Amino acid sequence: MPVGDAVRSDFNAALDALNDVYLTYASTSSKAILSASARALVSSSKAFFNPNMVAMLYFPVEHKYAVYTPLFAPIAVPLLVSLIRELRDFVKRRSGSKTKSE
Repeated sequence: MPVGDAVRSDFNAALDALNDVYLTYASTSSKAILSASARALVSSSKAFFNPNMVAMLYFPVEHKYAVYTPLFAPIAVPLLVSLIRELRDFVKRRSGSKTKSE
């Protein structure tokens, strides 16, 4: 699944903030821990609810193919078969008219 640069940077910022939470936990500074966890929450929410990602989460390309193939395959097969028959008949008529004109 392709991920945009904005989403990637938000995700990395969330991971960096979570790393800061882990590092500041040892120092027991509640204000620093809350600040880093709030940054992580904001960055992860921005990455998750990015308009490009939301569309991909609900309708990935693979799922579109899985949904539309059963709908269009019954229509496409007879159309392709009739197209092949028409092309074959056209070639026969064309080659038949060339031999008659000679």
